[in-house]
Amino acid sequence: MIGGHAVAADVAFALVQLALGVAFLRSRTVRLAVVGSVAWVGGVWFLAEGLGGLGGGTSSLLAGAPGAVALYAVLGLAAWPGVPGQVDGSALSA
Repeated sequence: MIGGHAVAADVAFALVQLALGVAFLRSRTVRLAVVGSVAWVGGVWFLAEGLGGLGGGTSSLLAGAPGAVALYAVLGLAAWPGVPGQVDGSALSA
């Protein structure tokens, strides 16, 4: 499906990624950008990386499984914004 319309698909993919990047730059939309980027990672991991090769039975960490894009989800969740005015991230210190 993508092969028949490669240019249109590439433009659509680039627009999604640019929209996520702009959303990360705006403080009001960072949480939405994190959720959107994790969803985008899920789609890329499933469709482009074939679940990181896990279904093949020969996958290993040394061969790159479960796929580099899975690390992007971890990094995206690490970018989740904290509570404003909180420097150390600890909710227990008052």
